[in-house]
Amino acid sequence: MRWTESGVLLGHTRLAIQDPEHGSQPAALDDGYLAFNGEIYNYPELRQELRACGARFHEHGDTEVLARALDQWGHDAFTRLNGDFAFVYEAAGMLRLVRDRFGVKPLYYWSDASDLVVASEPKAILAALKHLRPTFTPRLDKDGLVDCTLYGATVAPNSLFQDISSVRPGTYLQIRRGGSALTFSESRYWELTHDSTDVCAETLAEDVRRTLIDAVRIRLRSDVGSASMLSGGLDSSIITYIAGEEAATNQTNHRRAYSIGDPAKASDSAGTFITGSDLEFARIVAAESGHELIINTELADDPVGWVRRLAGVRDSVVTIGCEIGQCKLLSQIGERERVILSGEGADEVFLGYFMQTETSRPVDQYYSAKASRLLQLLFRRDFMRSAEARRRGADAFRSRTRHVADSIRNDRHNFIHYLQLRFTLPYMLDRLDTMAMAYSVEARVPYLDHRLVELVFNAPVNLRFTASEKQLLRQAFAGRYNDAVINRKKSVFPYGESNEYLEQLRVEVNKVLSDESSIVRHVYNTTILRSIFAGSRRFRAVMRIAGRFYLLAFMCQLISLDELGRIHGLRA
Repeated sequence: MRWTESGVLLGHTRLAIQDPEHGSQPAALDDGYLAFNGEIYNYPELRQELRACGARFHEHGDTEVLARALDQWGHDAFTRLNGDFAFVYEAAGMLRLVRDRFGVKPLYYWSDASDLVVASEPKAILAALKHLRPTFTPRLDKDGLVDCTLYGATVAPNSLFQDISSVRPGTYLQIRRGGSALTFSESRYWELTHDSTDVCAETLAEDVRRTLIDAVRIRLRSDVGSASMLSGGLDSSIITYIAGEEAATNQTNHRRAYSIGDPAKASDSAGTFITGSDLEFARIVAAESGHELIINTELADDPVGWVRRLAGVRDSVVTIGCEIGQCKLLSQIGERERVILSGEGADEVFLGYFMQTETSRPVDQYYSAKASRLLQLLFRRDFMRSAEARRRGADAFRSRTRHVADSIRNDRHNFIHYLQLRFTLPYMLDRLDTMAMAYSVEARVPYLDHRLVELVFNAPVNLRFTASEKQLLRQAFAGRYNDAVINRKKSVFPYGESNEYLEQLRVEVNKVLSDESSIVRHVYNTTILRSIFAGSRRFRAVMRIAGRFYLLAFMCQLISLDELGRIHGLRA
């Protein structure tokens, strides 16, 4: 859909989930217009409130509810919304860009003195700039690349492209035109705060169970049905169990679950993590929750082609090898579904990566020192000198956490929990949304319902940080679902790990490092990298030291950056 009026051009491709026959955009406000991406899950409850205020409705979807909420409450409406959203609206001569609390939905913008371009993907902005500024050349943003190297994805306001910024989660930008110039101001409407409550384990477990069940319930609201991503791990299994109960009780159209893995590979539960196939558990959960299980077994075909395809989908470097498996699964889901429930976010909310931790060293020193050393080793000195690496690693981390409340910063456990939500979560959300939307699928994440996050974050430290990961989540559903599923060890999402798979990527990396035209040669210390990737023997030796998982991730990053350079004409 394309719409123009008074110097504004709106292009909108709608994935119709609520009220497919209506919900056209832009939606009219009393004195402006609204362009909206995402879902407001509590829109039926908001509609009742607004009707009590005198609002009238002609449609039954969430777009009209959001429009009337903005008319009625202005920017006070933002905190009333329970959803994943990014929207732009004009009212009283001012433009506002608004993003949901955790950044589930992306929102990017570019501006100069007179023009503004806003989009849900950098590629849309780059396409617009080719018309607005024919001489424009996309350039790699160093801070964005540092983010990808350290955290897996860019952290707002950074993007991978110079001069293209991302709206920070939980904030809104106000943009005015003063004469011929644009002025920007940022305001925060939501921030994670800590006010520890004295609550017993049993009461907290009940509160967690009740809140998560309701988070799933409202995320099943859809006029086109829904399904589940089911790895067989704890997080997705609980979501699938709850969705199955809701389908049986309220007759929601949620009957299928999707998984990926190798049926021939048995699970190995030795050690800290389960390795191998999760399909045994996925089959158990699907059968017990009343879902048809659909399995994708294509793990190892054409890894180089998939990494390059992912770079174009995500407008970012690929930083973890399991993205390939997730993208393959979502491509299959897109053939049949339009809404999928995901277990993403559970590790960050319930501390799946941290159990009991030592408290002798300040967290910011650990993050900063490790970051600076890594950056100085990887990049060319003419791309990023040592002092610059220290600044972009250590100083950037400190500046990004300077505003954190003392109740969080001065407690090591609270600070670790905060950092998981602030720096690890953006990668998980970015990869899920971009890959899902590439196949016309809306991915919903019940674990990031703000009510649940606030509840868990404010729980006593001894109930969050325990001897086993995600113990609070396990306790909340102990006895309700299969104990073998609830008590199983943490597992890793399937990724290609065969020697042949890795060798294909190694050969491609070596080609990239030898290509004079590749952007990679202008960014990375190719002398060191070529010594690693030039031959199979050295490569295997380094892999034994660095680990298969991390070396795979770095190869994906190098190949995907090369592809971005080719797609967008990106320069260092």
